[in-house]
Amino acid sequence: FRKIEKMRQFRFRALVIEATEAEAAEGEYRSEIPVKSLFSTLDVLIVRVNLHVLWCGSPAGAARKVESLATQFIEGIKKEGALAFGVSRAVIERGAREHREKIAQRKAAR
Repeated sequence: FRKIEKMRQFRFRALVIEATEAEAAEGEYRSEIPVKSLFSTLDVLIVRVNLHVLWCGSPAGAARKVESLATQFIEGIKKEGALAFGVSRAVIERGAREHREKIAQRKAAR
């Protein structure tokens, strides 16, 4: 829980899990913690720490989710910064659209 407490300083907190919720419910994980305790602990973290629990199904799914969240976070920071400096919303939206297009091109090239 010490690491969770450190997370309180961040605006967005998430626990990215490289499995499905169904796999966890079946006890398919390395820890010896009982399934009921696992889900109770996650519920506590969701409510008390405002922690988002993201069931991603696989390492690749987790990587995609982290990339997507990072992109959204960066776009939000850009918008906040631009608005603080008086940049119009149209300019912000155009930049965000161009950024999304670049990401789509990179994904298509993979």
